[in-house]
Amino acid sequence: LKLIDTRDTTLSVLDSLFLPGTFILQRNMLGNDGVFERKEGPFKSHWPQLMLDYRCHAPGGFIGKRYPKQMRTCMEKFSSMSVDELMKMYKFPIRQNAKMLKESATDMLTVGFE
Repeated sequence: LKLIDTRDTTLSVLDSLFLPGTFILQRNMLGNDGVFERKEGPFKSHWPQLMLDYRCHAPGGFIGKRYPKQMRTCMEKFSSMSVDELMKMYKFPIRQNAKMLKESATDMLTVGFE
């Protein structure tokens, strides 16, 4: 199974089903009623994407810094580039998105996924 994580970036924020701390991952874990209405659980509006939660597939439910070689290489490239280089190479229309990509790649390499 291969999945491309695409997300509307009109809100000028980095959002991903796979990155901890992002809105869509939180909504996936809690459901709309947990995020928007701030109800206490149990929640019944979980998204179907919940079955794609990486913790179900990673050994021990934890990734840490154990990235596949190609992913590590990609993150090292993003981390080493300037924000201006990222904007130019990947045609980011908003500087903040390129900045967030660089920061996320750097954090994932130094701190780990979780």
